[in-house]
Amino acid sequence: MSSSRREWIVATSIEAVEVLKNQVGLCRWNYPLRSLAQHTKNNIRFYSQTKKLSSFTNYKQSRTI
Repeated sequence: MSSSRREWIVATSIEAVEVLKNQVGLCRWNYPLRSLAQHTKNNIRFYSQTKKLSSFTNYKQSRTI
């Protein structure tokens, strides 16, 4: 297979993928999904610390009674 034919196949394949991405709407959803994942990742520490603090407070209150 000649190199120009390979280049043509690669270019056509890339274009087909781009068309499918636009058709399905993946490009439009990429940013919101990435943003949601980042927000979740950043706040998971906060939620777990809140849960630990709540458990500790409940434990401390039960010990003082």
